[in-house]
Amino acid sequence: MTRSLERKTRSNVRTSGRSPAGQEREQESFEGEAAEESEQVHVTPRERAVLTNLTQGACNKSIAAALGCSVRTVEFHLSNLMRKTGFSSRLELVVWNTRRSR
Repeated sequence: MTRSLERKTRSNVRTSGRSPAGQEREQESFEGEAAEESEQVHVTPRERAVLTNLTQGACNKSIAAALGCSVRTVEFHLSNLMRKTGFSSRLELVVWNTRRSR
């Protein structure tokens, strides 16, 4: 089991008896950890191109057309980025990319 998955599992177990406010603080803490770890991720040039288009609001089909590849290839690159960063949504990737490029 990966470290981030272990943390997530422990976090879910620990917060099960807490108030909603305590659970929110725990979640914010976990999100901060994921972002910290993911800042040292190696992003390939093609993943960077997909991420740039995603940050500009493009859908998978538009990204595929812009890069001259299939939609499935775009999905593959996004999946790799999510795996590398520990994020689970496109929005988290966009926020991370925006903060990273400052």
